[in-house]
Amino acid sequence: MRSEIRTAFAVLATTAVLLGSATMALAAEGDDVVPEPAAATSTPSPSPSPTESSPPPGPTESSPTPEPTDSSPTPTPTDPSPTPTPAPSPTAAPVPTGAFTVTDAQVRWGINDESNNRAFAPGTFNFFSAGKIADPGRGNTQLTQAGWKQADGQVSIQKYLNGSWTSATWEGLRTDTDGKSIPGTNGPFSGHEVVIGGGTGTVDPTSGTASIQWNGSFTVLYYSGYSFFYVTDPKLTVTGGVGRLTATLSGFGSSMDDLTQWKPVAPVPNVVLADLGAVDLAKDLGFTATPAYKGVAVTVPGDAQVRSGDSWGSFPQSFIDYQTSSGTGSYWYSSGGAADAHKVAKPVTISYAAGSPVAVKAPAKAKKKSAKNDAPRNKAVAPPASVPAGLPAVTAPLTAPADAQVAGTTYAQTRPVSTVTGASAAPVGRTGAEGVWILGGVLLGAAALVTLTPLIYSATRTER
Repeated sequence: MRSEIRTAFAVLATTAVLLGSATMALAAEGDDVVPEPAAATSTPSPSPSPTESSPPPGPTESSPTPEPTDSSPTPTPTDPSPTPTPAPSPTAAPVPTGAFTVTDAQVRWGINDESNNRAFAPGTFNFFSAGKIADPGRGNTQLTQAGWKQADGQVSIQKYLNGSWTSATWEGLRTDTDGKSIPGTNGPFSGHEVVIGGGTGTVDPTSGTASIQWNGSFTVLYYSGYSFFYVTDPKLTVTGGVGRLTATLSGFGSSMDDLTQWKPVAPVPNVVLADLGAVDLAKDLGFTATPAYKGVAVTVPGDAQVRSGDSWGSFPQSFIDYQTSSGTGSYWYSSGGAADAHKVAKPVTISYAAGSPVAVKAPAKAKKKSAKNDAPRNKAVAPPASVPAGLPAVTAPLTAPADAQVAGTTYAQTRPVSTVTGASAAPVGRTGAEGVWILGGVLLGAAALVTLTPLIYSATRTER
């Protein structure tokens, strides 16, 4: 009887051991599969996924309402509305084929970038004033706001500011076309032009001739008035299709070596301000022409003109002759100085009717040379979209240390964003595997209990 009982217990113990081992083996296999769910732990955020693709938002994003709105017939006609397009057409109305008279022609000119620049003397600038500014009576004197004019008769000073032309202001003489202070002498520039209306004369597109006279004066000041000259009564002459702008120049003589020097310079008529080259009198109700400058050689004292480099050249000879007599000749031809590139003449715009002026382009901005960044550039690894539960998010700084920054340099990130790889945190999906492990342990415990029971029973029987 005892042997039969022992045999039964042995069978039960063996069965429990086998079931426990099998159960634990299954649990171990479940553990091996865990890494895959771990990668899918980014799926645990099914909340966002369904949210993004959930039916309600889906229609919202691809809602037919916005589509019709974009392609709605109402706005379509609005944008390509013919109203704005025809507007310019009247401005560009056909020019009469024969000779015609003009009574309100307009000329506008920014002369050059240097005349719109910060000057080399501290706190001084180069700019224009409408009319003739008063004689200061001595040299080494700067113009004050009280002596400056934005308009005088038919002459006005305009500034290109924040995308459009507007009346100049005293403060604007020191700012660029974005309204920011001009930082140095290499641009950006202030973007001013002299505008004169009321021009009268005749234009004959067929023969390629024109003669338009303006009345009025403006002043060109350098170093805020240490040196200046007057331009009076400009005149456009076109002969054989070739244009030229002349005027009377006058002012005062000064010296960079002796700032106290100041003497009147007699007016010089018919000074050539700009040689415009070939112009098309029949194309529009006016034209824009870039004066000759680059490659123009002039005769100056001591052969001081530098004839090399991309910007070498000069204003016309008669203009240089006048400026030389007033002591500022080298301001208007290439002399080898840092400002040579800014001396190049800017385009002149002529409109036959001030009420329908030719469109004027925005002043070209100076090209800034950005500081070269020699800092090492590492390709940073982007941080994971979501961090598995149980791991802290790691954020790396995106800026260089403050003591390593240099003005004008753009910094690249030199330390990649930290990412955690290789460590798998206990994912929530492992709870099932843990249950299997517990069941296997219980079965093994039961097997041990069944195995020990006969021994305990046998020992008890022996003692009895």
